Amino acid sequence: MADVFLMGTAGSYNDPNRSLWREPIKEGLKKLGVSYYDPVVPTWTDDTMMRESEAMATAKMLVMAITSTTAGVASLAESGWLIASAIMRKQVVGIWVDGMFEGLKLTQGTMMIRREMMLKMGPETLEDASRRARKLVNSHARKLLEEYPDLKLYVAKDLPDLTDWTLRMAQELIVKPKKRFGLF
Repeated sequence: MADVFLMGTAGSYNDPNRSLWREPIKEGLKKLGVSYYDPVVPTWTDDTMMRESEAMATAKMLVMAITSTTAGVASLAESGWLIASAIMRKQVVGIWVDGMFEGLKLTQGTMMIRREMMLKMGPETLEDASRRARKLVNSHARKLLEEYPDLKLYVAKDLPDLTDWTLRMAQELIVKPKKRFGLF
């Protein structure tokens, strides 16, 4: 399927303010001749879910960014499964989680969590929960890497760092071997 799977913060496909963190990576991968899977689609269906699962299972590299523009609840939950499954499949993973969450702005991408925001179940708000989860994911990922330094896991310090790492690793893991075997 695709060499690189790009997952994480998305927002609604039709939202002009949605996160565009994938774009510089996609441009760089195109220049390298490396295929990628971008799960951001106009309409998400069960078929989309199946293609996404297949792409994640077969990609050589998994790249995840969770930016401050959305609560990122689904992406934060997926991050642990991403890393665990990648370790089992011997895939390379790069992850960056912004430690902050800007708070809710009612755009198309945040309308689906408006009800939870309005209910504010308990004393913890969605913003608080998102910020706490971000700290936990960052802490757990760094601790995992500290305990197992040979893992194929990279925890980026910021989004430009994740972008640079992705393009360097794609060059090393995908482009160079293909050139060596005359596949380019």
